[in-house]
Amino acid sequence: AVAAACPASVAQQSEIVLLCVLDTNAVRDCVFGADGVVANGACSGKLAIDLSTIDPEATREIARKAEAAGL
Repeated sequence: AVAAACPASVAQQSEIVLLCVLDTNAVRDCVFGADGVVANGACSGKLAIDLSTIDPEATREIARKAEAAGL
């Protein structure tokens, strides 16, 4: 494993991004935050897998928005 400064850096260096964070807000921040996976087009064509234990409806909503962003 190689440490990265932020989720966007992980996305830039990876084909697949795995998330396993505390709650829905943390997932949203990791995906859509200023340094998130979708920041600066870092996610184009990438696959994200969320392993976090969050509400299924929130997961579906995040997935729709992430897909619209190219993730």
